Amino acid sequence: MTPDAAPETPPGWIEVGAAPRDYDNARLQLEADLGAGPSPASPALAFAVALIFEEVATNARRHGGARQVRVRLAHHAESVELSFEDDGAAFDPTAAAMPDRPQSLDEAEPGGLGLVLLRHYAAAWSYDRHHGINHLRVTVGRGAG
Repeated sequence: MTPDAAPETPPGWIEVGAAPRDYDNARLQLEADLGAGPSPASPALAFAVALIFEEVATNARRHGGARQVRVRLAHHAESVELSFEDDGAAFDPTAAAMPDRPQSLDEAEPGGLGLVLLRHYAAAWSYDRHHGINHLRVTVGRGAG
């Protein structure tokens, strides 16, 4: 994933839409991919996987300026592992400070809770960066580790 030439998407990976706000095709692909493997253990697990997928992909584009975001799903007995790669700015969500929470709904503004949601739903996660590519692995559900 270099700015000059985009390699073919490897088998098993999902290429998130070409435009910064074009996630419809990626959402459909995510749903199809989840349906192709073992079913998530519960609707709550499926919800958490979809939420994390959308948060990470959206933030890589919107805040990191990523031109490409790739996602791979691995199904396990009671968990799903999402592996993300993007060519955006370096950002380690596992080391980022938690945002301040508003004291009331009147003080709340839309957005800004992505890290809170990730930490809530992730059973395990790790981040590294190699050759200008962010690598984030998030496991949702039981059996992580």
